[in-house]
Amino acid sequence: MLLPQQIAFEDYFRGLRQRPEYSTALFPDVPLTGSVMERAAQPAAAIGAEFPNSEVHIVAHSMGGLDARYMIAQSLLDPFHTTVGSL
Repeated sequence: MLLPQQIAFEDYFRGLRQRPEYSTALFPDVPLTGSVMERAAQPAAAIGAEFPNSEVHIVAHSMGGLDARYMIAQSLLDPFHTTVGSL
């Protein structure tokens, strides 16, 4: 089950998706109660689909940071030929 990035019906990112300077940013949904393996697979798939053969910069906080580190450590972006420039 995937849940939107909302808490009590409030957008966690407070409108960042609509701002022009974030037009290429991704805000992938992840399973709220999933394992780190399940959670890391969602952003890896979203990043790989949107930015294949590219370098990306990941901004993550708290559990998202753990998911991102797992995604990188397990080379989940390799099939997309996507590299991480910074975390």
